[in-house]
Parts: sequence; C-alpha cells; structure tokens
Amino acid sequence: MAAGMKKLSKTFVWILMGMLIVGLAGFGAVNFTGSVGSVAVVGEQEVSVDDYARELQREQRALEAQTGQRMPIAQLTTLGL
Repeated sequence: MAAGMKKLSKTFVWILMGMLIVGLAGFGAVNFTGSVGSVAVVGEQEVSVDDYARELQREQRALEAQTGQRMPIAQLTTLGL
C-alpha cells in the first residue's frame, strides 16, 4: 500500500513539473517574440529605437557638459527633454 502511494506521489510530482515547464516555456515564447522597431513617426520618416536612444544620450551628454554635473534620466524628464 505504501509503495503504491509513493509511486502515485512521484507520478503526480512529475506531472506538476511537466505542467510547470510547459507553462514557463509558453510564457517565455510569447514574451520574447514581440519587438518594437520604431518609437515614433515624423512625417513619412520612422524613428527607430536605436536612433532615439542615441539622440537622447547625445542630449544628455550636452546638458552634462553645460552644467558640469551628471544628469539622470529622471532629471532630464523633469526638464522636459
């Protein structure tokens, strides 16, 4: 009787592990497939994520050079950049 219960319990654990793996794999597959290519469209021109990030960093460095102090993104946001 105890041996049968132990086998049933192992089977139940493996079923749970399989469901967990399938669930996490499905979540990961859905989560990582989406990608954004552009953040805005100006007229006919799309602004890519890389171009936006590069320009934001350039503006950040320019303000840091003017003020002589480090400017975090939160502070740039409050300044309206």
